[in-house]
Amino acid sequence: MADGRPGLFQLDRDAETSPRRLAMIVAAGLAALLLLLWLFSGGDSSPHDTAQPAPVPAPSSVSSAPSSPAPVPPTGSVAELRLHGVMGTGEDGAAIVSTGAGAQRLVRVGRDLVPGVPLLAVAADHILVRERGREVRLSFAEDGQGGTASAASPGGGSRSGQRGDEASRRESLEYQAALAPVRVDGRHAGYQFRSGSMPEMFRDAGLQDGDVVLRVGGLGLEDADDVAGIPRRIRQRGQVEIEILRDGERRTIIMDAR
Repeated sequence: MADGRPGLFQLDRDAETSPRRLAMIVAAGLAALLLLLWLFSGGDSSPHDTAQPAPVPAPSSVSSAPSSPAPVPPTGSVAELRLHGVMGTGEDGAAIVSTGAGAQRLVRVGRDLVPGVPLLAVAADHILVRERGREVRLSFAEDGQGGTASAASPGGGSRSGQRGDEASRRESLEYQAALAPVRVDGRHAGYQFRSGSMPEMFRDAGLQDGDVVLRVGGLGLEDADDVAGIPRRIRQRGQVEIEILRDGERRTIIMDAR
């Protein structure tokens, strides 16, 4: 207009209600509102940067469960053992034992006679074992059918009879250690002397290394008990027939042990 005032369709940019001033007022209000929101939210307006509480780990069956003790290995008892023979003495010996009604077996010092019962030492008439942390002495039974365990010294008895029994047992054990079972065509045939272990009287009678002993004194050698009985048969008869297998042929040798 001519008088300097805005007309109907003209805007005064400097008026209090002009769009420019309104925009500035709205912008300032929004800025103030955002500032208040930021202050009330703890100073961080980004939801991604807001500190989150540490997650609680899920219960683990391995870590949270109480640890169970390791299984205790099964242990045997000296009461199950029967002492049949000994070989050598001290810490270099071995013992022939059986468990219950089981077969006889040779166990060397340092090995377990039964689980948890190691053989410590061998003497002429007994062996020492460890059972539940204590040393136990296992001797030959008087009836020859088993062993007697004791932590004390053995009782009295006939020393000469004991020495005779010990010598017989030792001799039987020597034969059991010297003879190894032999199979022919998949079947048990007899026993063969191990290298360097043949007694002189057998060698003098004509046995050779590699011969398979089938029968001694008319009785076949079927198991370790038969082998243990060889010295007794020789003493009883003095002169015995020994049937052998040499190079696939059966032969009979006469041995005079008198």
